[in-house]
Amino acid sequence: MKASSAFLGLIVLAVSVALAQGTPSAVLPNSHSNTSSPIGLALDLGGKNDGGLNQSAWDGVQRAERELGVHVQVFSPVAVSGRVVRGAEPLAKSGAALVIAVGDANTDTLQKAAARYPATKFALVDDLPTGANTAGLIFSETEGAFLMGYIAAASSSTGVLGFVGGQDVPSLREQEAGYAAGVHFLCPKCKVMASYIGSTSAAWNNPAAAQRLSAALQAHGADVIFAAAGKSTAGVVKQVNTSQCLNASALPAGVHFLADPFARVPRSAAYRKACGGEARPTFFMATDTNHNALGDDDGNAATLNHGLTSSLYRVDNAVYSVIRDFVKGKPWQPGQLGFGLKNNGITYALDKYNRALISPKLERRLKQVQQLVGNGLVKLPAKQ
Repeated sequence: MKASSAFLGLIVLAVSVALAQGTPSAVLPNSHSNTSSPIGLALDLGGKNDGGLNQSAWDGVQRAERELGVHVQVFSPVAVSGRVVRGAEPLAKSGAALVIAVGDANTDTLQKAAARYPATKFALVDDLPTGANTAGLIFSETEGAFLMGYIAAASSSTGVLGFVGGQDVPSLREQEAGYAAGVHFLCPKCKVMASYIGSTSAAWNNPAAAQRLSAALQAHGADVIFAAAGKSTAGVVKQVNTSQCLNASALPAGVHFLADPFARVPRSAAYRKACGGEARPTFFMATDTNHNALGDDDGNAATLNHGLTSSLYRVDNAVYSVIRDFVKGKPWQPGQLGFGLKNNGITYALDKYNRALISPKLERRLKQVQQLVGNGLVKLPAKQ
């Protein structure tokens, strides 16, 4: 069905507003090869400072503007008459020769735009579109999970590690397997326990269920829990921050404290009150975005943080590399463009909140592990 003239007029207005709000830089021609070809970035909901994929993509764009002399027009989704207008088609229509879109919510609109504008190149962050003029920037979640497993094993006091997944689907089982592989790479005798919230998409938005599963894992001795559960991750965070620690008297039969790796890290008043006697701290780990700050339960980054780290996509590096290759005139590569440890597409979060938890010694070991995995010297679980 064709949109009414009034609706089309609203879209034109919305596009103008979205482009104007996206970035102060305009799409302007210059005298440099492909740097004169307009480039567009279609964000997902949340804006360019969302602390997630949008912001990382924006960081990559800013780097490209600084180092490559390009100008990138940014489009943020806008609501028009109850419909969300996304940026792939408006950017292509405005003359962009390369459009990069963020997130699978942009998949449908990007594929339609790619069909309508075959001369334009389209790249999509975190999904694989169809079409000869499209490419998907796909990140190795298994490699990221392997890193999380290694860090969890290095940080555990009990040798029991937990995993909470959202919807029970093959891709998440791969993350679980990668996590377990990372744990066992460092600690073959450690135990990994996994729980899934459900079998439908509702499992991605059920924090209460995630909290219950986390409590059950802690009851079995898990002091570090890796959450790959979307919005349900909030339930894992809540349980870890609420419990603060595991007490020796509450450990199940056969589980005991093996070490106290964070004995010298100052504790909050709430921790000292809840965790007297023989106790060890509990931690959560997350994926996609940096959740470290959520483990700062007393507003003091100097005290022990319950966010151990997070697995991060280096979307900034991926976006920059796509723009760089385009500017240099390299042949277009349709299909999947993979990003992992070898090409700086995956990393772990390290900031003031978890600085005391990731020791310099562990950092050095992690660099070695990243090289081993990136170069294929460590075999990761096969795809399911």
